[in-house]
Amino acid sequence: MKGEGDAMIELIKDTEHDTGLFSVGMDVEDISTTVKELKSKGAKITMEPTPITVGTLAFLEDPNGVKIALIQHH
Repeated sequence: MKGEGDAMIELIKDTEHDTGLFSVGMDVEDISTTVKELKSKGAKITMEPTPITVGTLAFLEDPNGVKIALIQHH
């Protein structure tokens, strides 16, 4: 779903996880540089950059345990 501006919400039907908030995602220009910078600041990277069909994906966790997806599109 897309509203005014750049924010979007993606609803995904998933039979493996409980219903609720799975992650918050954001596009990045250069995922390798972004992950390196976040690591240097002490971020908890839970999945290193991994190729996916639309680009590259990485995950980190915020201090409250919320999963944050970083996506660099092709």
